[in-house]
Amino acid sequence: MAVSVLQLVELALHGAAFLCGIVCASALTVAQGEFGGWCILYGTVSWNGTALCPSPSATSLCYFASAVSVVVALYCFSLFLYGIYGCCTNESQWDRTWLSIALVIAFIILFFLLIAACILRVGMDALCASIVHRPG
Repeated sequence: MAVSVLQLVELALHGAAFLCGIVCASALTVAQGEFGGWCILYGTVSWNGTALCPSPSATSLCYFASAVSVVVALYCFSLFLYGIYGCCTNESQWDRTWLSIALVIAFIILFFLLIAACILRVGMDALCASIVHRPG
């Protein structure tokens, strides 16, 4: 039962993608919970003279980014388990049809992951810009 280096790299990548998806979804969910269920992405913070007043954005932005992260985590976890199974039983060769289907699914997931990453990046930049902006 010889395991190739490519199989180990595949297992490592799926495991890392699973961990990244879980960390992203949990961090966003915890941050949303700390703000009373409101989404902080694209939110603004203003100074009313005595205190900072946050104005959050629509919660659907956080739900979308969390959902994409969870789907990526579940998909990668299932492939991780299948990879372990393939290493143990020497059934690591996929049929050409299944490989094509897996590539299409990976492309679709990566597309939505790119959209979620852009939402996270631009949304946090907008929040941080409103915090460091000084009225003047």
